[in-house]
Amino acid sequence: MMKLSLTKEERKDVNTIFGRGLTVMAEMTYVRMQGPGFGWTMMPLLRKIYQNDEDYYAALERNMMYFNTNPAFLPFIQGIVYSMEKENAKQPMENINESVNGIKVGLMGPLAGLGDSFFTGTLRVIAAGVG
Repeated sequence: MMKLSLTKEERKDVNTIFGRGLTVMAEMTYVRMQGPGFGWTMMPLLRKIYQNDEDYYAALERNMMYFNTNPAFLPFIQGIVYSMEKENAKQPMENINESVNGIKVGLMGPLAGLGDSFFTGTLRVIAAGVG
């Protein structure tokens, strides 16, 4: 088993994302689905890596676009997007909007199908059978 070593500050960042991610279904809209919730979960970390207001608001707008997946896989996608945003803060990329939205769109569909079929189909049936 591989042990992941995080600094105390990185562990705090991970806990922040996870804690805020638990409320992602509460911030749903009909137009952007979980997009506002995804952006809200990323707000404190985006503020930490983007000191300039212009860059921060651009990143926030980028992370509040349409998004919809199974909430169980939200931390996985958030971690990938956060690492992309950290790299962009160090060395700005010209196509960061397309990259972030592309990875979110590319992962949200398959992970939603996997999570929905497992949690609402398989797990519920097994739990009912055991009960």
